[in-house]
Amino acid sequence: MQLIFDDIETIDNKYYPVLKTKQNRQFEDRYRLIADHASDMIVIIKPESLELCYVSPSFEKVMGYYEAEILGHKCLHFIFPADRAAALKGIREGIEMGFGMSRFRMIKKDQTSLWVEALGKNINSEVNKNEILIVIRDISQQKLTEKALKESELRLRRITDNMLDGVCTLSESGIFDYVSPSHQSIMGFTPDELVGKHNFNLLHPDDRGRLKKFFTTLINTDSGGTIEYRALHKKGYYVWLESVGRVFINESNGSKQCVVASRDITTRKQAESELRQREEDLRYKVEYLNTLINNMNELCYTYDKDFLISFVNQKTLDVTGYSQEDLLGKSFVHFIPESDQEKVMQQVRKRFSSGNTSVHEHRIISKDGRELLLKVKSSAVFEQGGITCGLVLAEDITQQRKIEKEMARLGQLNTVGEMAASIGHEIRNPMTTVQGFLQMMSQNENLKEQRPYFDLMLEELSRANSIITEFLSLAKDKMVYLKKYNLNRIVQALAPLLVADAIKEDKGIMFQLDDIPEVLLDEKEIRQLILNLVRNGLEAMPAGGKITIKTSQEENEVILSIQDQGTGIAPEIKDQLGTPFLSSKENGIGLGLAVCYSIVARHNANMDFETCPEGTIFRVKFKQPKE
Repeated sequence: MQLIFDDIETIDNKYYPVLKTKQNRQFEDRYRLIADHASDMIVIIKPESLELCYVSPSFEKVMGYYEAEILGHKCLHFIFPADRAAALKGIREGIEMGFGMSRFRMIKKDQTSLWVEALGKNINSEVNKNEILIVIRDISQQKLTEKALKESELRLRRITDNMLDGVCTLSESGIFDYVSPSHQSIMGFTPDELVGKHNFNLLHPDDRGRLKKFFTTLINTDSGGTIEYRALHKKGYYVWLESVGRVFINESNGSKQCVVASRDITTRKQAESELRQREEDLRYKVEYLNTLINNMNELCYTYDKDFLISFVNQKTLDVTGYSQEDLLGKSFVHFIPESDQEKVMQQVRKRFSSGNTSVHEHRIISKDGRELLLKVKSSAVFEQGGITCGLVLAEDITQQRKIEKEMARLGQLNTVGEMAASIGHEIRNPMTTVQGFLQMMSQNENLKEQRPYFDLMLEELSRANSIITEFLSLAKDKMVYLKKYNLNRIVQALAPLLVADAIKEDKGIMFQLDDIPEVLLDEKEIRQLILNLVRNGLEAMPAGGKITIKTSQEENEVILSIQDQGTGIAPEIKDQLGTPFLSSKENGIGLGLAVCYSIVARHNANMDFETCPEGTIFRVKFKQPKE
């Protein structure tokens, strides 16, 4: 802005006397161009009437008036009424002195006001006599900033005057220069007792070195920071303080001062210590409970009202094979077979409505697809008087139930076996007599016409004799002659017979025999076992089906697997399989699998099966003998 006035001075003293020349007109155009494009408003007024005789285009942009609305009007017309007297005084003083500055508010065309700063200068030349050039700058934002700063300073002073924190200033050597009165309520010392003293003498010995380092860093880096430490109270005990320090430079002498605001945090520190102790105690209890829960022999898990699993213990993961990521946040219904879901959901709904505890059984699906039977004790969890989730303690009774069924089946087998052992020979003796006489009579030419009846009776007697033989195979105390045998040899010896049986029914047999060690076997019984299982499989398959006989070794067991491509075992008889006289065949007597289970038991082996609509596989697991 001063450059504009310097140029105007040049115009007054040099160019106006020769303004009529072409060269001087170029200079006039040049300065008018500057005025027309300046961001500040430039006006020229007559000193006597204060009328506007020139306004720059920026006046229109800022104030909203057109040039025609302005020229010829008194400049006071555009000044805020309350400020006109001060503005007029500034103009009069400027006229007398030749130069002046004033601040006031102007009224825009839209009747809003803005603060401006005006600099005026008399223009005295042959062309422009007794005119005043005024450069006006919008300082509204500056005034707002100044107002906000004053309000902020006022608020800060009020806060400082009424704050409970202690405020002090320290010299570069750590001497108290100023101490606020609130220090007395914090440390017991009056300001007069602290000013001029070294603050480090009041620090706890264990904190002194740390605080000296903190203070030195502030002074050397002109920075700020926060620190907690213990300071001596006038009564002889230590209080915990939290101090915020900031370094300022004294403009008068260039020295550094550290302004420190401190507050008593003794109560907070005690509370934090108690809280840490409680957290430690709670952490120990939680770890203790987690150890108990994760080492218990029962499955334990919780679920919310949306049936989403919220907690599982280690036993649950071990039994099901899932990871926590597989289970947490998932609906537990997803892990229950469809056939059990409705029953389980009824129990859960009852739990959330009544809060009662119940004990029931249902199955779950493990990660490898197996169905496990659980004995479940389910209860509701109450928080703040309401039910928030369900708690389940469960025991895997899959093996237990399997053993119970096996024992029941073996009991039935033993009963039938004992009956067979006690009456088998007694029945066979008269049957042998009847069979002999029927054979004799069938050879009598006088009874030639009755021979078909004799043949039928002989066939039925032979069938009855086979049933008695199978009965005797069920006997618990039947003698077995175990010796080391390679299972592959028995399978290979039976292979021609098995293949012949399959070919007669337009079916096939495939062998997959791995290298396996010898196990203790009764060859005759194992032959019977294989024949029964293979013939059952052939009967279960339609024409074109295939039986797969496989041997393998897993750890210390040799496994015989026989798999068919039938339609699977009906669910209603699956759990009763191996029970004497249970058969799904039209002419079956239900002793084939019962005999197989007896043979397996006498070999101290295990037999299980898997079935589906695509077929069934039986696995017999023989233990390797110890060396």
